[in-house]
Amino acid sequence: CAGVTIDLAQTIQYEIDEKIKLAKETLEKRKYADSVYHSYNVFVHSAKLLLLNNGIKYNSQKTVIDEANEIIKGSNIKLKKPFKELVLDIKIELPREKFAEQYLTDALEVYELIKTKINDVIPDSEELVVA
Repeated sequence: CAGVTIDLAQTIQYEIDEKIKLAKETLEKRKYADSVYHSYNVFVHSAKLLLLNNGIKYNSQKTVIDEANEIIKGSNIKLKKPFKELVLDIKIELPREKFAEQYLTDALEVYELIKTKINDVIPDSEELVVA
């Protein structure tokens, strides 16, 4: 069973890496709405990784965001504002250059903090690494 979890975690990390690449590429091409969309997916997939690590099942993006928000609130992960607010900025901000850049920066920060938290919990022999 643990092997399946690690495979799923690796798959999620691979998807996050792909979304990061796409967010950066579209930002460089000044396709801000596309970049924001890919950054949003970095947030959501990072949250899925956190839920997987905590054994929490989900069936919607809303559940993913809400559950991750609660886990992060109760953890040592420190963000500039609540996770849910960071993610849902997409609903109140226009996809302009400044927002697209900041949203990607925030998504990358969240992903790195979640990866660090997860890797601190998993023994070295089971470290989640995408090859």
